[in-house]
Amino acid sequence: MRYDFCIDYVPGKILYTADALFRAPIDPPLSTDEFQPEVKCNVNAVILSLPASDHRLEEIRNELKRDDTLKKVMQYTQYGWPNDKRTLYGPIVKFWGERGNLSVHDGLLLRGRQLLIPPCLRSDDLRHLYDGHLGISKTRENAASTLWWPGILRDIERMVRECPMCEPISQRADRANERN
Repeated sequence: MRYDFCIDYVPGKILYTADALFRAPIDPPLSTDEFQPEVKCNVNAVILSLPASDHRLEEIRNELKRDDTLKKVMQYTQYGWPNDKRTLYGPIVKFWGERGNLSVHDGLLLRGRQLLIPPCLRSDDLRHLYDGHLGISKTRENAASTLWWPGILRDIERMVRECPMCEPISQRADRANERN
């Protein structure tokens, strides 16, 4: 055995530190109403810092309302997720692992500070993320600070590999690597 324990009984009247902590006054728990203004301010700051115009945010809100899967995810996020993952069906299961990070504010679905993009708007956002043709890692880095959806990393990788402008450059780099 790695440790050799010796347990001794010590009467409570000799444990001055424990006695003082036990008798320390406890403030009543703060109500959630006291935090509401701070939370609202923080959430508004996050939404204002999103790199999207008001028009784009409205587009996202409208698509979130139309998409059945995301409507259900928003409902679970606001009112509570089921206790068991097996009760979920279809694409909603993809959100199970992120359920603790999701929140709904002002009609938008957020994962932490990232805006969740509905499927029909993802191709536009992928194109905007990759505007500078910076490669997989930089594009992932740009996405990580602003956008999210299940499978975004895979979608970024596929888009970069299939980019017609970058393909000749990557082929030259591959040939150079083969020579070395």
